[in-house]
Amino acid sequence: MKTTNLNESPMNELPGYVRFTMIALGITLVLVAMVLGQFLLVPLAWAILLTLMVLPLAEWWERRVKIRALASVLTVLTLMIGIGGVLVLLASQAFGLAKDAPEIALKLATTIETLRHFADAQLGLPFDEQPEQFRVQFADATSGIAGTVASTVQSTLTSVALMLVVPIYMFFLLTYRALFHRFVSTMTLSKNKKHIFQTLGDVSHTVQRYLRGVGIEVVIVSVLVLILFLILGIKHALFFAVLVALLNIIPYLGVLIGSTISVAYAFVTTDSLLTPVLVFVFLWVIQIIDNNFVVPFVVGQQIKLNPLAIILVVVLGGMVWGVSGMILFIPILGMIKVIMDESPSLKPYGGLLGEGEPAGRKKTV
Repeated sequence: MKTTNLNESPMNELPGYVRFTMIALGITLVLVAMVLGQFLLVPLAWAILLTLMVLPLAEWWERRVKIRALASVLTVLTLMIGIGGVLVLLASQAFGLAKDAPEIALKLATTIETLRHFADAQLGLPFDEQPEQFRVQFADATSGIAGTVASTVQSTLTSVALMLVVPIYMFFLLTYRALFHRFVSTMTLSKNKKHIFQTLGDVSHTVQRYLRGVGIEVVIVSVLVLILFLILGIKHALFFAVLVALLNIIPYLGVLIGSTISVAYAFVTTDSLLTPVLVFVFLWVIQIIDNNFVVPFVVGQQIKLNPLAIILVVVLGGMVWGVSGMILFIPILGMIKVIMDESPSLKPYGGLLGEGEPAGRKKTV
């Protein structure tokens, strides 16, 4: 009589090319569903991530008010007050930045005039003919930029509207988390309950440690950039310090975007070329400090993904969910990796996503 190995599954009995095709098809269907359902899934993903982050705070409130629904309300309000305070601070700085628009426009006009004289003297483009040539060359580009700007504004407004439901999702996730616990317990075989709940606990703790480390990293980078900009005399230093630190959350791409914005602003608001050069150099010095000291000891590589996996997931997140995807897909992939590491059949895939050897850097370009 033939004995059946419980570790074997019908999936393992299929030929390799069939399994690969089925996996590829499943991943494709999931990505299509994520794109089509982003209006529901993006705020829900933010709500789940923030819920995991504030779960210790929710438990702290529960020990004091004894009512879970009230504790959930207080937890969400505490988080919203913190986020609202940061937004108000940034808005006040942004209003001051808007007042400098005439000065920035004048500086840009002067710079363009200088470049036109350079094109006349060095490139052989007559000064008087340049506007017509520029008009012909950039007419199509202007219409394209206008369409892109309109699309970006519409996408931003839609994202802001979707974010308004995140606190509501968070309240229900916090209030009814025992319901999800019972659901998992009911759907799990008794012999696997301990392992399943241990894995879910590892996922939750990994995300909490990662988010806590990222928050500390944002504060440290903000302080370092603020000190740098104050020393160099950059106006609205607090706004750009927070902006650079928040963009720094996006691996690889965020560093480049934050540095470009800061250097460009320094160029159009100062009379010396030395200032934007110093801004560029010191920002990358801060980035080196962040990569070699802050990330290894504060963030602690809690997600434990290799750089190639991070780059691919950031690009994929941008394609699927835009900026939200570039931020959310990293902890989501980290949670998936924890689950893969606990599954014998999926462990090789988790090893493929992980670090082959200990690494202490996250975003060096």
